[in-house]
Amino acid sequence: MPESWVPTDEQRAAIEVAGSAAVRAGAGSGKTAVLARRFVHLLRPDGPVAEVSQILAITFTEKAAAEMTRKIREVIAEQLGAADAATRAHWARVRRDLLGAQISTIHAFSARVLRENPLEAGVDPRAVVLDEHESRTYVESTVEAALLAHLRAGDAAARDLVLRAGLAGGPSGGAVGLVADFLARLGRTGRDGAWLVAATARQAARAPEASEALRAAGARLVPTIDARLAQAGRGRGAQALAEAWPAWKERLRRLGPETPLEEFLELRLLRALLARASLASAVEAELAVQPGGRLQGTLAEAYGMLRALPENEHLARLIAAVGDALRARKREDAVLTFDDLIGETRAVLAGHPAVRERYARRFRAILVDEFQDTDRVQAEIVRLLAAGTPAPLVFVVGDEKQSIYRFRGADVSVFQDMRAELGCELPLGTNFRSVPAVLDFVNALAAAILRVPPGGSPSHWTRFDPGQRLLPHRSAAGPAPAVRLVTFVDEHDQRELRAAEARELEARVLAGVVERLCWRVFCPPLQAAFFVAVAVLRVHRYTVRAAEQGRYAQPKCGRDASTRG
Repeated sequence: MPESWVPTDEQRAAIEVAGSAAVRAGAGSGKTAVLARRFVHLLRPDGPVAEVSQILAITFTEKAAAEMTRKIREVIAEQLGAADAATRAHWARVRRDLLGAQISTIHAFSARVLRENPLEAGVDPRAVVLDEHESRTYVESTVEAALLAHLRAGDAAARDLVLRAGLAGGPSGGAVGLVADFLARLGRTGRDGAWLVAATARQAARAPEASEALRAAGARLVPTIDARLAQAGRGRGAQALAEAWPAWKERLRRLGPETPLEEFLELRLLRALLARASLASAVEAELAVQPGGRLQGTLAEAYGMLRALPENEHLARLIAAVGDALRARKREDAVLTFDDLIGETRAVLAGHPAVRERYARRFRAILVDEFQDTDRVQAEIVRLLAAGTPAPLVFVVGDEKQSIYRFRGADVSVFQDMRAELGCELPLGTNFRSVPAVLDFVNALAAAILRVPPGGSPSHWTRFDPGQRLLPHRSAAGPAPAVRLVTFVDEHDQRELRAAEARELEARVLAGVVERLCWRVFCPPLQAAFFVAVAVLRVHRYTVRAAEQGRYAQPKCGRDASTRG
């Protein structure tokens, strides 16, 4: 970090904020520099933190932890170089103590907590901690063994699941992959198989209510359509509906939980008749169809719940039993998986007040990077650590628009909740990375697509407001195109692209764009990027084909439009 670094007003406000705060840091806004300087600011001679060891800094990856440590060391070197005789010894001590700074991923911190508290955690102090990839292999092998044991014992739920998904392999990982993923999702939300069985039992208790809702929705459709038909004109659509309506009216009156699935799905034909007669909007709440042909509305929700309930109960018991077998195997082998680190740490902090208070007294400040990609259990660990007296300063940095790890349990509502709890929200909106034309495009795209859909919960959707616009620090680069927008609308209109085909298509177009840029003007960095893009494309193709054994049509380059800088 150069000595001439001068913070913007936004950056200075975040670095020097007096209490706890949540920082919404847009892309390219210098958040790592802000985090590093916030760390050092807390350690100033008259600051609220006396020792480096009293700050806990949590990052998302080990690489990010190393980068933050490097930047903090550079800032401390600045402070030491500018120090007078009164403060030189202080900053020299801070630089020395940085060797033991608690800057790590949350998994590394959790491993340290469990090693320091093996009795309270009920964990073998000699337990082997598996990394993310080793954990996946270990869990899947144990889940497979448990499923095979249930198959041999004649478990109907295990048999049906394996017949439907296969035992292992394929895009979904088969029954083994599905069960392993489901157990992981439960763990990331602080739940287990016992919770799943109890939740399914609560759902079963509502079966009479759902049955009544199904019959009532069918009963509401009959007078509604009768009335609309009486007012309809004599068009072909209305005549076709009038001819078929007596049979459909009788079927709706008989509709119930015992209706065969094939017969229920034929309601799509009734919905099509209503659409042709321009009457579909009148029954939208009870009977609607998504673009792919999937039924929705009160009828579909109530019938689907009742139809799936018996299988849900059997699967819940199976998953709970497999989860028990997995836990027993891990205890026997003295093994902790990657996800266990988080769950067990939350459990020991929540279940043992003395342990929680010890860590709360140790840390006078907690800094968390990439908070938009944390899950609820990880956020609960931060809350437990911050619950001490006096409470430590909490400083979290994130951006909902950059949350990309939902498949690993990340939940943008966690960041929203934390911002509300801390009560102080600061923006970082000046982008140092891109030219104005790029930011204009990004802002316009975000404003257009980051909205809460009709019927959606605002807490589970990322919303864009004018205060989140990225502002350019750089000047315009000239008349050359700054943004090239490539669209595959034509390809999607002609045929339905599978995810693997779409990814290969994107990789091919990227390689083509970079190649044209490379050879138009001699540019070694771009040529290097081209060869990297081609290599990524080749690796991707071999990986996907090995996993799915699929065939790929030769994709065509999509249309593009450019925005000039």
